[in-house]
Amino acid sequence: MRLWSDSGVNGERTPACFAAQPTADGETAFADNLTPHLARSPTADGKPGPAVEMAGARRARRGSNAVDALGIARVPVEGRFSGAQMREAICPHILAEATHSGTCTLNRRLL
Repeated sequence: MRLWSDSGVNGERTPACFAAQPTADGETAFADNLTPHLARSPTADGKPGPAVEMAGARRARRGSNAVDALGIARVPVEGRFSGAQMREAICPHILAEATHSGTCTLNRRLL
């Protein structure tokens, strides 16, 4: 199975620490957060994962995004940190949250 991370971004290989692994159900699970790698890419637009076009059109995909309003200007984390560590650092400072979920596909037969 060819994984999205095999091709990298802008011809660069995705760093091994961000390598995608296939899960039992055929999805792709990322070992860590791809945001730092993609943030350097002008074509990836800072997105933390593959665009639907890159992910394929064989099935419908469910996505969810969350936005937090914080009462601080800078999150108190330094150096390398995980998503869980970031979440723990911002939790006491969350003033409001908004989420958006949806299903998308490039395959009309799945609509």
